[in-house]
Amino acid sequence: MKEVIFGAVILLGAIAFWYFYLHKIDRVIRTAIKNKGGEVKRIKMISLRDTIYIVTYRVDGIEHSQTVRYMGEGILKWFN
Repeated sequence: MKEVIFGAVILLGAIAFWYFYLHKIDRVIRTAIKNKGGEVKRIKMISLRDTIYIVTYRVDGIEHSQTVRYMGEGILKWFN
């Protein structure tokens, strides 16, 4: 019984860590788009391991879609 409870605690800790980590990445991406003067339409994760996203956003009425990779410490690498 102890092993089951211990496993559940470890699993919940891992889920909480990933939730807050991914939430931080989402905020960094949204802030970067806001600083460009745009609004985020959609953020779609395409790779959890490499933290790569497809970001669709609108600036001055024109919709853009770019691939972005989170490099850590608030650093984003944008691809065209």
